[in-house]
Amino acid sequence: MALKELLRLKLSEARERKVAFETKYDTSFAEFKQAWQADAIEDRHSYVVEHDYWEWEAAVTDEVRLGAMAEQLSDAQIP
Repeated sequence: MALKELLRLKLSEARERKVAFETKYDTSFAEFKQAWQADAIEDRHSYVVEHDYWEWEAAVTDEVRLGAMAEQLSDAQIP
């Protein structure tokens, strides 16, 4: 039960970080990444923008990974 709560907390934190970046840049990570690769992001190699890119990517990855783990735990038959 404690593990499920921890996963829910971490998943919520990852979603909040992702939404904060979506709000800051007014786009999804997928669109931001596409613009990044097309060299369409102004100052993309500045510390702030590059740091945001990596943190945003981590938040998206964490959301997917933690969501899958939470789903597996909810499907598991725990005595």
